[in-house]
Amino acid sequence: MDPADLVTQLRPIRLPVPTEAEAWADGLLAFGLGLLAALAVYGLLRLVLARRADPRRRLRDEIAATRRLAAAERHVALAWLAARELPAGAEPRPALEAGLYRPDTKSLDLDAEERRLARALGV
Repeated sequence: MDPADLVTQLRPIRLPVPTEAEAWADGLLAFGLGLLAALAVYGLLRLVLARRADPRRRLRDEIAATRRLAAAERHVALAWLAARELPAGAEPRPALEAGLYRPDTKSLDLDAEERRLARALGV
């Protein structure tokens, strides 16, 4: 007998019919994998499409938030912002430090210091 004839006479392979429990398990597995794939795609898209916060706006908001504080707390908050945001060799830093790091807060015009800090930070 010719091998080509043998191949044509072979019956197609038949897999066993899955039980109902196996069908449910396969369905739930496919659903779970689909959810994981969707979460992965969402995470990647979120990294690409997320709005970036403007650093100047963040600084402007932080400076504006100090206005609600008491005078002594506002003084400390402005000094902390100046120390955190201004580079060590920045030109306006000594003038701001002279105003913000002195212990006498009664004669300090916090609004003027706030404006100087905002100008120094470029906001």
